[in-house]
Amino acid sequence: MDEAAPFRTFRTPEEAQALASDLELLGFAPIIEDSRNYISSAFVGASPEYFSVKLPSSDFPRAEAALEEVAEKQLNEVGDDHYLFGFTNEELRDVVMKADEWNAFDRRLARKILADLGEPVNEAAIPHFEQARLSELAEPAKPQTLRVIVGYVLAVLGGLLGVFIGHHLNTAKKTLPNGERVYVYNAEDRSHGKWIFFIGIVMFLFVIYRFLSGLGSRTTGAP
Repeated sequence: MDEAAPFRTFRTPEEAQALASDLELLGFAPIIEDSRNYISSAFVGASPEYFSVKLPSSDFPRAEAALEEVAEKQLNEVGDDHYLFGFTNEELRDVVMKADEWNAFDRRLARKILADLGEPVNEAAIPHFEQARLSELAEPAKPQTLRVIVGYVLAVLGGLLGVFIGHHLNTAKKTLPNGERVYVYNAEDRSHGKWIFFIGIVMFLFVIYRFLSGLGSRTTGAP
């Protein structure tokens, strides 16, 4: 089975539990992960996550399709007070274009509202929207020049923080809406991360060696 990856991330446990319950009813086995206590963004530069609903990455397309099917059946039950009715046409199109930022019901409702307003979304174009969005999300983060410099400095000083920064730059990945895992940083930053990691390890061991050597010298010279 594929390794579980974040399917959706929420700020509250209630939101995560609601989606997990829906997925369980649809025959999936989601895992809720509380990642509030992970190493913070201030520590290694990672984007903070809170409550993640995780699924095997191979289940992502099936889960999306199942949620879309349920959402389609719920459209006729929505009241006129739903917040999407207050969106402009441009904002509704943004919901369709950036489907990963919205739940299945909101995506379906946005398309229905646009159709009712006489601006239906071309269904044949939706796969192209999705592919363009995937390409956009797969783009690596901007060059991490400052973080690389700080990482090298801390690594040379023998601090473990440099090791963590290097490891993060070299290995950090993000999960795309289709379940694919891609590197967060570009190849050059990952290469720097690898060097920072190894330099940090070597310098940390050297610091430990010097400390133990000094401790041994003082013990031997003691009366």
